[in-house]
Amino acid sequence: MAACWAFLMLEALLLAEVNVSLMREQRKNEGERGEVGRSLEVISFRTMAEETLGEWVAHAATVAYVFLAYTSTTAYAAKAGELLSRLVGLRRLLVGLELAAFGRPWSGLADVANWGQVPSTIPVIIFSLVYHDIAPVICSYLGGDLPRIRSSFLIGSVVPLLSLLIWDAIVLGFSADSGVTDPFDLFMSDAMALMVEVFSLLAVATSLIGTLLGFSQFFQEQLRNSLSPPLAQEQRSTTDHISSREDAAGGCSPRSRRGLEDWWAGNNLNLRAMSMAVIPALLVSTTVNCSRFFLACLPAAGGYCMTVLYGILPPAMAWGMHARRASGRSGGGGRDGAHRGPKGLSESKPALIGVGLCAFGIVIEQMLQDLSALHL
Repeated sequence: MAACWAFLMLEALLLAEVNVSLMREQRKNEGERGEVGRSLEVISFRTMAEETLGEWVAHAATVAYVFLAYTSTTAYAAKAGELLSRLVGLRRLLVGLELAAFGRPWSGLADVANWGQVPSTIPVIIFSLVYHDIAPVICSYLGGDLPRIRSSFLIGSVVPLLSLLIWDAIVLGFSADSGVTDPFDLFMSDAMALMVEVFSLLAVATSLIGTLLGFSQFFQEQLRNSLSPPLAQEQRSTTDHISSREDAAGGCSPRSRRGLEDWWAGNNLNLRAMSMAVIPALLVSTTVNCSRFFLACLPAAGGYCMTVLYGILPPAMAWGMHARRASGRSGGGGRDGAHRGPKGLSESKPALIGVGLCAFGIVIEQMLQDLSALHL
């Protein structure tokens, strides 16, 4: 799990460097000179792939991202509803369960380990620890400040890592102490029921929030780009003007000034993007029986979609970005030669090759597991 966390951290740093570099180029081309606008404008995976690897790769990345986001959102919504319904109907109050769990002996954890199953768990671990879908949002929110972005990635990713490590230690501790060979059998016991439900619900809820945040910002960029340049500029100006008036008015409700018209003019793009992200997944999760959909999508999402999007694409985009700049400099300057992005991990070719090969190996391993399962 720690190795997967380190791998994902390297990928996130690559994404941040590519995103910030393109952000600075965009601001320079627009004449902003590094000034951060009032509205949150995110450079999505589609834009990053298109600027660094070309239009065809951007189309493929868009299809993979939209499929992954809708699949994950549907799975999260279905699982959250299932957990919430069970948790509301749970009438057991178990006081001191965590203290009892931490009071158990940990010396037997190695006895219940099965290292031969590690490859099959990597996609699930990646699915649990991935946060790269909100990386563009964080880069935009922090104004392209790479030191702050790196710190936010480090601190924010350590918290779920520690939570999962503690959770694994608790489960393995119960398993070692009770003699149960499969820790999942303990989930059905009264001693673990409440903790499992609460922990699972919190994990699913936080993952759902992050996925929806990144997905809605992706749709916002696509909707903004689909508008003609005058309409897009008018939308930005309207949003910024209304935000300035709200700040000057002390943040009072739009109804107290011009009513719903002002509110809709400043938020219609956000609402449309969020509706496009939420409504389809909500309809599917509420109308179709998705009770087993969550667990079924974990290996495929982690082993294929997430590994390709957040494992193979980041080093490829970094490589393409620097290759484009090198050709721009050799061609006599130009836009790419005139602007040098932030130096960092993305300029180390051995690191890019190593991280890319690791991601490619995960995909191959998942394919071999799926092929072997089909032959059984």
